[in-house]
Formats: sequence, structure tokens, C-alpha cells
Amino acid sequence: MFQDRIVTPSEERELTFLLDTFLLSHDATKDIIDNLERVKILQAIRAGKLPVVESDILLGSGELCHWEGHCKIQDIKGVWAGTLSVTSDRLIFKSTQRPFGVKIGKITNVAPYSNAVKISTTSSK
Repeated sequence: MFQDRIVTPSEERELTFLLDTFLLSHDATKDIIDNLERVKILQAIRAGKLPVVESDILLGSGELCHWEGHCKIQDIKGVWAGTLSVTSDRLIFKSTQRPFGVKIGKITNVAPYSNAVKISTTSSK
């Protein structure tokens, strides 16, 4: 299940049965359940079902927030800390120093790194 990154209902029932039967420590059970939930979330994302999270940003009609978290933005002018929200329509960076938003359709490239993501966009002109 963890190796193929797919959890079938049958596998989840079997795992639950084994956890209940062998009475593992709370920490061991928690680790297994946490891994199971992570695999299920990633499986849903791969199937095109993005999570929806609550946000205090003003969303457009039909717009959903899929992720929100603290981050740092770096560009040629410096580094700013704030909150990044990823919605079905936009990336929104909230900060007191340099807030901005960009429509998903303006993104031309996404390059993942081990500790960052580089996002390229079309010119705003």
C-alpha cells in the first residue's frame, strides 16, 4: 500500500484490523495512521481531487482555496515573509511589505527544488 502509493478500501480495512488486533503503542499506531492519511491525500491529488481549506482571503465566485501557509518570497528586490494562498484561480501572497496576486493562467513554469519552488509568470504589462 505505501509502496505503490495507492490505498484500496480493502487494504485500509486490513490495516485497521491489524492495528486493533496487535495493540501497538500509541506512537506506533499514530505514525501508521498519519502515513496512511498522507498516502490517501496524495492519492486523491493525483486523481485530480485537490483538498479545500478555509481561508480569510476574499475568494471569487466558484474560487476555492486549496492550500495556505507561511512562506518567504524572494525576487530581485529582496526577501519577504508572509502567507501564500493557492486557490483554483490565483496565487495570493499576503504581507505587509510586498503583497501580490497572480492568476494561474499567467504561470508559465514551475520548477521544484528541495527547499523552494521557482514560479515564472508572463509579464504584467
